[in-house]
Amino acid sequence: MSSVRERIRAGVRAVCLLWGCAALAALAVPPAAAKDEARPTAEEGVAAIVAAARAADAEALARALPDSVVRRVFRTAEALASWRAGMTEAFTAATVEDVRESGDDAVVRMAADGRTFELPLRFAGGHWHVASPWAYDVAGARLAEARGPRPATVALAVRNEDRQWRGTAYSFAYATDDPEHCKNRMNVWLCHCGALHANSGDSRIADIGRSRALDTKGGIPLGATWAGKATAAAGHSYVVHCVRDDTFDFYAILRVEKLTDAGAEIRWTLLTGGRGAPRSIHSPQRDESNDGGDGAPGICGESAR
Repeated sequence: MSSVRERIRAGVRAVCLLWGCAALAALAVPPAAAKDEARPTAEEGVAAIVAAARAADAEALARALPDSVVRRVFRTAEALASWRAGMTEAFTAATVEDVRESGDDAVVRMAADGRTFELPLRFAGGHWHVASPWAYDVAGARLAEARGPRPATVALAVRNEDRQWRGTAYSFAYATDDPEHCKNRMNVWLCHCGALHANSGDSRIADIGRSRALDTKGGIPLGATWAGKATAAAGHSYVVHCVRDDTFDFYAILRVEKLTDAGAEIRWTLLTGGRGAPRSIHSPQRDESNDGGDGAPGICGESAR
């Protein structure tokens, strides 16, 4: 009888030990791990969007091409429908060349009809969706013509007065430093605090590090820190996402060649094509719209470097 009891007790101890090990194992696995196992990669997300486009799956396409991405640009039901149809056609016809992923952000590179373009993506709500109203050309004849044979060189003086604009700022959209030509729609200026400020609409700038030359092959940067300004440093390259309502939306890349207390010399070119990108980075263009000019922001209140 005692031997039976001992066997039962031993069995109970074994079961408790197994349960304890299982519980400890469950505790040892972070909740995010199980979640990450089920999370699709950006490449899988792109494949799902392509499949939905080819199958004309309206429900899946509504998730992959959300209205929220373009609501500020296309404000009518007809415009939204036309945009979604165009995006669907692009995903159906284009060849996917590469997908880069960093956290919840990704960029897909595709090619079609002699164009190579990139489209930002975002992971949210359990799926990947497009994160831009349109794709941006990164290669092709039209972009090559706009870039010309070499980057453009620009001198920027340090801005240290509220109304001082000419010579201290530059418009990538209109390839000019003349505020009258571009109605003050400047994309970058050098502040007395030692920072390059992005300006005009929702434009942002990111320091992508020290470089020997302007890299236009890498495409839209991932994992960069985007802000309204970035500390100017000689030898560093910066990407400016030039965005202003429905006027322009493209990426420019610049490198600070020289930096002094008085100003900086930069070289720049187009990183991508896009809405309102200049026809040539070497030829000043004029804003011919009937819109009024933008106001120049006040002087930065931070201390000089």
